Amino acid sequence: MDRCYLFWTYELPGGSCAQWYSASATVAAVVVALGAHFYGAWRLANQESRSQAAYAAGIALLLRRILQEAEANCRMFIDSRDEASLGNEKFMITRPLSGVQAITLPFLNHEEALLLLKSANKTLAMRIDKLISDINLNNLGIEEYASRRKDFIPLSDTLVDYISSCKPGEPDNTSPLVVKCKTRLEDLSYSVKEMTARTKGDLVSAKSVVDDFNRLCVGKTPFADLQISYDDSIAKLTG
Repeated sequence: MDRCYLFWTYELPGGSCAQWYSASATVAAVVVALGAHFYGAWRLANQESRSQAAYAAGIALLLRRILQEAEANCRMFIDSRDEASLGNEKFMITRPLSGVQAITLPFLNHEEALLLLKSANKTLAMRIDKLISDINLNNLGIEEYASRRKDFIPLSDTLVDYISSCKPGEPDNTSPLVVKCKTRLEDLSYSVKEMTARTKGDLVSAKSVVDDFNRLCVGKTPFADLQISYDDSIAKLTG
């Protein structure tokens, strides 16, 4: 029987060098394979953890933008509120809203929605998507109102010139110009009341969604440390 020596001095029992080398190679192959398996599993888990953290951060950024948009819309109709008088009637409208363009907020992507659906608050994804739909729809309404409010300026200037040219008690409330202005003011006033209620509702919903997201962030990966802060001005607007 062939003998096998380690470092030419120690005899390895139980077989030839070929047998020993074959067994050693097999063991080494198994060790390498197991190492590759565990490294691959670790790397996949690490990548998945980083991906979830990125999706969670994306959700937080989107919610922050939603809250800012809802607050800006609500504040627009409160801070720019104005009162117009025609005869003995008063109409609540706004000052002209210049440079208003509808902004379309993006929806949650598939990975972000799936991450929320797997969280403790499974309805949060659906509430966020509904809120985004409502804000996008109201943004179109705000743009349309701003256009009608702008178009009313020449008509209101014509009415002011007409009234200033009349003697006291002379303006006729049944004149086509007065009737047309009254109809426009009624339409604008209704829109202001409607959009004020809608934008306030959006802000209430946005605050509720953010509060629920903040509760989800308390000590829970991958949402940990992603809480969204806001000041008391939002509570005053919704109060």
